[in-house]
Amino acid sequence: MMNVKINKKVKSNYGFLILPIFREEITKYPSDYPQSAKSFFEKRVKSKEFIGKKGEIVETYLDDKNLPPRVVLVGFGKKENFNSKMARRVGGIIGKFLKQNKVVESSVCMPQIVAKYVEEFVEGIRMSQFRIDKYKTCRQKKCPVYELEKLEIVLAKEPKDFEKDLKKGNVISDSVHFVRDLVNGPSNIVNSEYLVAEARKIAKEHGYKIAVFGDKELKEMGWGGLLAVNAGSPKEAKCVVLEYDGAKNKKEKSVVLVGKGIMFDSGGYNIKPRNHIETMHQDMAGAATVLGVF
Repeated sequence: MMNVKINKKVKSNYGFLILPIFREEITKYPSDYPQSAKSFFEKRVKSKEFIGKKGEIVETYLDDKNLPPRVVLVGFGKKENFNSKMARRVGGIIGKFLKQNKVVESSVCMPQIVAKYVEEFVEGIRMSQFRIDKYKTCRQKKCPVYELEKLEIVLAKEPKDFEKDLKKGNVISDSVHFVRDLVNGPSNIVNSEYLVAEARKIAKEHGYKIAVFGDKELKEMGWGGLLAVNAGSPKEAKCVVLEYDGAKNKKEKSVVLVGKGIMFDSGGYNIKPRNHIETMHQDMAGAATVLGVF
């Protein structure tokens, strides 16, 4: 999980300083932003190198010991068009930019309108930095990882539920990364035993009830279709049931999530074209998603 600190003024002097700029602010530098970046802003606006268009990025170095060494102006488009979807999208643009520049620590001056959608903004940053390299090997003892680890949010006044929404965005991002790793994992590794082990870890960590049914129990319950498909595997078929009983109102109706967990469908004739076979290990994305929710 990314470490986030909230300050009223920029305290970090490492990495990048992100300055969001809306189209409406292009004629006047925001008064609550660091003044040492004002000249850079005015020159870029005057030369029309920066107009505040959504996703537009210009950067420079700062000669200010009290601030991060590099400042980045990021266009956020028009305020009237800014919403949760836009916050996630712009967050994704920033996340990709930081990843490309191998940045692990950054600061962002956050306008109130962006703070309102901090959950989606954080999701955009973190989800855009996902790396498909879990099984990658390096010549070095440890592969270098360039993912944002520390984020300083500079905010004069926190909106209602700001820290709650911030935490939610962080948690959802962790869950999405977990699901992506499961779905991308090859079926010779992410098999039924692997998913059961992951489910047990989740249940133990969060205090959920868990039940795991194997070949014997599934046969008794009449799960013939699943057992027929699984006959092509040396691993035993499994059905995992996780249960969370956390509703404050005990009269609330239960919610049931069912996720397909076929690791690789080899239980019959091959009638799929070649390009569908190559991604068949992703058939268990439904089960992975349910685990991600838990």
